[in-house]
Amino acid sequence: MSIGDRDLSMPGIANSSCYPGCYWEPMSAFVSGTYDDDYYRINPDDTAVNRRAMANFFLELYRNAPVVKVGKNPTHDVPFNIQAFIAEKAPSLEKAVQGLKWFMTVDQVDGLKSDELVKVWEYVFSVSSQHRLFCNAHGMIRPVQFAAFHHVTFDNLVQLTSGFKTYSGDSYELSELLRRELDTLEAKLQEVLANDEYDETKKLSYAYVHRSNFQSELKLNMSDSVHNILYPFNGEQFDLLGKYLDEGMPFDEYVEAMRPTMAGVYALAGMNALNLKFAPFVTAGQDYDNSQGTAYAKFVTSVSKAINKEVTKKYR
Repeated sequence: MSIGDRDLSMPGIANSSCYPGCYWEPMSAFVSGTYDDDYYRINPDDTAVNRRAMANFFLELYRNAPVVKVGKNPTHDVPFNIQAFIAEKAPSLEKAVQGLKWFMTVDQVDGLKSDELVKVWEYVFSVSSQHRLFCNAHGMIRPVQFAAFHHVTFDNLVQLTSGFKTYSGDSYELSELLRRELDTLEAKLQEVLANDEYDETKKLSYAYVHRSNFQSELKLNMSDSVHNILYPFNGEQFDLLGKYLDEGMPFDEYVEAMRPTMAGVYALAGMNALNLKFAPFVTAGQDYDNSQGTAYAKFVTSVSKAINKEVTKKYR
């Protein structure tokens, strides 16, 4: 861009007009928690899935979040220094993130202290609520905010996707999806093992590639934002696949083990189907009777009926 005699480069508002992450791209996997509407914050649940998501989210900030200095109004223009905070308040996390370039392994995350993760979460959340949290994304400094879903909304998005069909009529229900993709993978692995032209090294290499490609098939043809949802669990999902293929893990048990991490992908696919976009979480006054939700539902229902009437009249 040019302004007068100055040339400058700035990121656009959106990287496309499609997919849930076109305006705000997911930076981590979903984290479940309880909303405290007296203090306008989210208290994360202490679960293995949450710990993996949170730890890898903090790792990303540790690597790429710039240090923010206090501004003119210290009440709102708060500083942020994730490296210094982790060093002081979360020594087990600091030890784990040292020198890491990719995601944390399952063993690394399991060795972290939950109370330390909560301290970092509260620090990051409080700074983001003052719009003072940023991250270096592809050479551009971008703001980072939290987006909150009511659990009913999230569950219904997952359920919506579970009812989808592929172009060939196959179901997206998780057990059927995994069964179908596993059958394809196992057939490919058998071809590799049966090929006498491959030596053992090549067989192992090709088998690894097929197993890695299996992970890609679980993205449901969604955009790259799904990568950030699955990324913290790549190692875990690969381990689970090994337990199923190599150690005889029962199929039903494998499906249930995969369900928590796949839920995020299904929620994204549901958002995409409804043309919903990520938007930052905005604190508001207490709404103990869901009066805003009720009014919104009434508004959407009324508008939808009117539009349907116009469309029916125009095109039918």
